[in-house]
Amino acid sequence: MSVEAIAGVLAFCAGAAIGRGAKGRQERRQLREMAVANIDFGLEAMVSSMANTSLILPDGMQ
Repeated sequence: MSVEAIAGVLAFCAGAAIGRGAKGRQERRQLREMAVANIDFGLEAMVSSMANTSLILPDGMQ
């Protein structure tokens, strides 16, 4: 799978979970902000400690 396909599937699943679990517009907004913050956190974590990570990635993503 390509990086684009993986990111797209994860984003779709996050959106579906938020849409199903949120009780109103405000909660949907908060959950969306949390998802974006976690994406940003993951990006920073991978950049700052790429060599020290124990995350298993497909070939070509390291």
